[in-house]
Amino acid sequence: MATAALPTALETARQHHARNDLLHAAEAYRQTLQSDPRSQAALLGLSLIARQSNQLQPAFRMAQAALAAGPGSALAWSNYGDMLMALHQIPQAQSAFRRALMRDSELAPAHYGLANTFALEDDFAAALSSFQSAAKLAPNFPEFHFAQAFAHGKLGQHREAIVAYRRAVTLRPGFASAWLNLGVELIADGSDHLAVLCYHQALAAAEKNTNTRISTLLNLGHLQRSRRDYPEACYRYQQALTLAESNCKARLSEIHVANTYFHLEQKQFAEAWQSLNAAEAADPTGQNPEVPNARGILLLADQAQSRVPQVSHLRPGIDAAPMSDSNVQAAIAAFQQAESLGHKTAASNRGNALLQLGRCAEALAAHQRALQLDPHHPGVRYNLALTQLRLGDFTRGWPNYEIRWQFREVHPHPRRFHQPRWQGEPLTPPATLLIYAEQGLGDTIQFARYLTLVAERLTTQHSPGAPHLALEMWDSADTPADQATRIHLVFEVQPPLVRLLTPLLRQLTVEHPNITTEILSHGAPLPDFTHHFPLMSLPAIFQTRLATIPARVPYLVPPLTESRLGVPSFFLAAQEGRDKPTPRIGLAWAGNPKYRADHDRSTQLETFLPLLQLPNIHWISLQKGEASTQIARIPPEFAPSDACSRDCDLADTAAVIANLDLVITTDTVVAHLAGALGRPLWILLPWQSDWRWMQDRLTTPWYPAARLFRQSSANNWSELIQRVVAETHRWQQTRQLTVL
Repeated sequence: MATAALPTALETARQHHARNDLLHAAEAYRQTLQSDPRSQAALLGLSLIARQSNQLQPAFRMAQAALAAGPGSALAWSNYGDMLMALHQIPQAQSAFRRALMRDSELAPAHYGLANTFALEDDFAAALSSFQSAAKLAPNFPEFHFAQAFAHGKLGQHREAIVAYRRAVTLRPGFASAWLNLGVELIADGSDHLAVLCYHQALAAAEKNTNTRISTLLNLGHLQRSRRDYPEACYRYQQALTLAESNCKARLSEIHVANTYFHLEQKQFAEAWQSLNAAEAADPTGQNPEVPNARGILLLADQAQSRVPQVSHLRPGIDAAPMSDSNVQAAIAAFQQAESLGHKTAASNRGNALLQLGRCAEALAAHQRALQLDPHHPGVRYNLALTQLRLGDFTRGWPNYEIRWQFREVHPHPRRFHQPRWQGEPLTPPATLLIYAEQGLGDTIQFARYLTLVAERLTTQHSPGAPHLALEMWDSADTPADQATRIHLVFEVQPPLVRLLTPLLRQLTVEHPNITTEILSHGAPLPDFTHHFPLMSLPAIFQTRLATIPARVPYLVPPLTESRLGVPSFFLAAQEGRDKPTPRIGLAWAGNPKYRADHDRSTQLETFLPLLQLPNIHWISLQKGEASTQIARIPPEFAPSDACSRDCDLADTAAVIANLDLVITTDTVVAHLAGALGRPLWILLPWQSDWRWMQDRLTTPWYPAARLFRQSSANNWSELIQRVVAETHRWQQTRQLTVL
């Protein structure tokens, strides 16, 4: 009867190694070397065990010995590359992996190792290619799919990253880091509701992995913070803090930084500073770049909070002083410190701080530097785009502005359609193009002017045929055959704009008879369409430059249908008993309080009191929302007439503005509405205004009838209003001469 052969020492070693029994595996490898001192397999095995045990120098010597025993072995070169990587000798490791692939181009670990060298150099495009090769050669290794997904994410390719992470967790359901990163990518792709499920999977899989648990708890806190669910965010941060205090004190500084932002978003400044101080105390070597970066952000927030408009004009002789820029200077220094420690986006934060000081050229350079350091970070490119647009560099600014669709602070849940995005080409009937508004009401009014260019482009290749009467947007007399010969343009806008923008759509059918139009309120069911396009991307598609801004005004007119208010009765009453018409000037002083920079652009009605005290002017309030209640705080003899606080929509407001001689407003939707109506307009801007008003200009190419009045220093409303008072007096004198 034959007996089975006993396993050799090398086979025994491999069996122990496969079971992660490193001690017995090492003994068996040494037994192999006793009989064969040049056994490459045993030397490679011992090298791997030493590396797994974090004994890098012994592991390196074994790798060298294995390579000497068989320099033609691709596996030996790959293992040697791994050891060089562990010793941070990246160029040498890259060379070793290339030698391995020269000997065996299908050795997956060599592709994987080479990819890691590229990743350490931040060359994620090259890394991705090699990671993909490794995954293709060894498709059942979840680590290879994980690495491929990581590279996709670094390149901003979030959907591809999601696919690869899903493959990794399919192959290994307990792959905690893959679940964690899958959640991160889902948020980046606008699917945060799915991210929560992934984070819970990561927590379940990382029961014994403290670092991964802390990272997952922090990400859960970040997600709940973004949803303004502060109690849940606090709970998750506290869980992370408790875990770190017990098992991983190296993560304490990072957690305290997260708590800094947690308090800052709730305007709890004292608590935010306490958390930042705790973060600094937990980082005694001062090597965590997130700490100075957070300090810079907190300093800027402190500065912004100090700029909240102060009520002072009701007390003669007392005024809010212009704010010091000391906090901004300190923030810039903090961001520079963060940069020196390797923080990649701190340069972009520094650029924003420099903008607050009006140092635009330096700000632009800072944003460009940030993009060099992190070319796929959406927030970095977005900040650069706004600075380029502010400086009039539309050639670069508009294309870069497209990154907003990947920037979750602008579009947390971007809209997605199965239909293709329009590329600016003429369409063939019966195509239907959906143009949809985004962001604020003022943005929609400002960029609605582009619909005329859209209509021209859509029909470039089509002859309109014989002239005929304008088509109503909902012309039920159109036969299916008629509709099949025309292009349909659908414009989806915010509900307060539907009635206002209806005449613009109708006019398009007059000028372009082979187009039919339709205007929809956001939230209404969409019709069938063949192409789609976001409104604020139209300047990019038409390659708008300063000289080519569509600036013909008015491009909006009040609807012909009777508005709720029509011409308010007090307009007529104010003229009774007067030889000359009293000028009617509209006022608006506050924008949407939900806008993150509203504290800079908006003020109180009391700020306008020196204007309201000017004689022989009928002041009309165009203010909407809660700010309109401030009229009651003004002495009755100076209070403006309330014309718009109860408007049904902006068509009512347009009807009022059409009857005014002048509109004076801060940066609000009223500014855009008056500008689009072609009415005389004065826009009062903060020291550093929104990008669309550009820098240091007294006029705007967007609204030719408008003048810009800028603060001379931060928060200096008083000096600005005094200039407007003087200019209003001159305007009155000129108007009187004109009337005479």
